[in-house]
Amino acid sequence: MPRWATTLVGLWVACSPIVAGAQDFEMTNQQFDSWLTNGTGMNGSPKDHLESALALQIKQLDLICNFSDQQRQKLELAGCGDVSRFMRRVDVVRRELVGKTYNHNDINEPWQRVQPLSQEWQRGVLGNDSLFGRVLSGIMNDEQAETYDRLLTERWNRQFNAAVKVAIASIEQNVPLTRTQRQELVKVFEPTPRPESGDRQYLRYLVLYQLASVPKDELADILDDAQIDALDHFRNQGKQMGHFLRQRGLLVEPEADEQMAAEND
Repeated sequence: MPRWATTLVGLWVACSPIVAGAQDFEMTNQQFDSWLTNGTGMNGSPKDHLESALALQIKQLDLICNFSDQQRQKLELAGCGDVSRFMRRVDVVRRELVGKTYNHNDINEPWQRVQPLSQEWQRGVLGNDSLFGRVLSGIMNDEQAETYDRLLTERWNRQFNAAVKVAIASIEQNVPLTRTQRQELVKVFEPTPRPESGDRQYLRYLVLYQLASVPKDELADILDDAQIDALDHFRNQGKQMGHFLRQRGLLVEPEADEQMAAEND
């Protein structure tokens, strides 16, 4: 299990009012759903949440693309199929785990069973790789497809630029910047090609990955030597993120981490 995942599980166990101070804990439906959704608060069950998300997504797409009745029906059928298939897999694991008692030392076992479903939930059950995504691509005419693609690119660029500002604000806690330096540092980042899928909550790691690829002589035009040395901590973190970002679907370029590291040493 990755270190960050082990940490999350450990924090959950430490903070759970049911298991604190106990040697064993019983997996409940509530705890299972928290693991499945990564602790995301939601009204109703995971199935209710997905069905509401499907209805909202079709409504938003319809506003953009002005679908015909037949197009909407095809999307509804495909989306309902995706939700049903996902929930059947969830129910299999739920029946396997819920109601059973686990020792703290064995917590990785149930977590490993839930983790693939949780990752799929975070990526989006109705993503481009789903039946819904494939049907959506197939039913749009050229004008609808062009409008939709432009919207997705604009949304991706806004999300990336917002992540850059958040990352720089985090960096400033260790590397104070002037207003001019902050503005110039923002300019070294450029939105990467829009991934077909990917978990947007990890965008800040994509920003660090891109920061690691910026040549030091380019940074020297913005920062002083002490600031660049302090920034190395974040750049070194970014160099390690390539494989993780590819697994999360956020990095579509060929693997070039070793070359990047060599060029910037």
